[in-house]
Amino acid sequence: MKTLLPFYFLLKNLFAGCHEEMKYSGFQKDHVHKIERVANIDGVVQESSGLVYAKELFWTLGDSGTKPELYGLDSSGKYQQTLTHNGLQNVDWEELAYDKKQQRFFIADIGNNANRRKDLKIYVLDSSVSLKKIPVSYALQDAFPPNQKLKNFDCEAMVFAKDSLFLFSKNRGLPVVNWYALPVEGEQHPLFPQRELFLKGMITGAAYYEPSGQLVLLAYGKIYWFKVENGNVLRAKPWLIKKNPFCGQTEAICFDNKGDLYFSNEKGKRWKITEREK
Repeated sequence: MKTLLPFYFLLKNLFAGCHEEMKYSGFQKDHVHKIERVANIDGVVQESSGLVYAKELFWTLGDSGTKPELYGLDSSGKYQQTLTHNGLQNVDWEELAYDKKQQRFFIADIGNNANRRKDLKIYVLDSSVSLKKIPVSYALQDAFPPNQKLKNFDCEAMVFAKDSLFLFSKNRGLPVVNWYALPVEGEQHPLFPQRELFLKGMITGAAYYEPSGQLVLLAYGKIYWFKVENGNVLRAKPWLIKKNPFCGQTEAICFDNKGDLYFSNEKGKRWKITEREK
């Protein structure tokens, strides 16, 4: 039965409450974009769980239990480079973000399915391969684990923008995604929700393209596509893209330097989202 759980959650989120999300969060069904399979990820990567484009490569990492390494892949999915550090430990890596200006990776060791962990952290790995850690905790969590309806203290989605990391919760309780902001410099404090989004999908990844203000949240079976301006989510025309269930357990998504969007699943398959020809 355990092996069927990912497929169960995928189907549950694919068919769960799209009309409610459209009603309460202003989504429109997307008829603009198409999804096409573009590559297989090199077998050196196990359970791809985060994706960014940096230094002309796609960088990814493995889920819990895999080696504490970042892997650089070319556009065809072939392995090119590894980044690691003796101080890295993969308890439950779930996401990857990149600061282009200072050329540093943010590795999110924040997987918390049971909402029990007290050792959550984000590693900062810079271009000189030096390492530091940012501790992560939730201001509203006072039980480990909390009541089932309050199990929102897990994040698998994160982006970097300006001087902060933005994290999005993977809700297992109420259908509300909490949006957190975490400054990467100075003193860090427990995370307090900056805003809430009514989404029924379980969020597993995020991508942000600053030139056009596009924010994308990835879920099992769905992709939520927002427009962001001055740090605010604009609800005028957010898109809801439904993925083919055979895309599998997708947990990694990113924009490349041209603004094209890619996502991958834990089995090593990668897709590209493009606009349909008019």
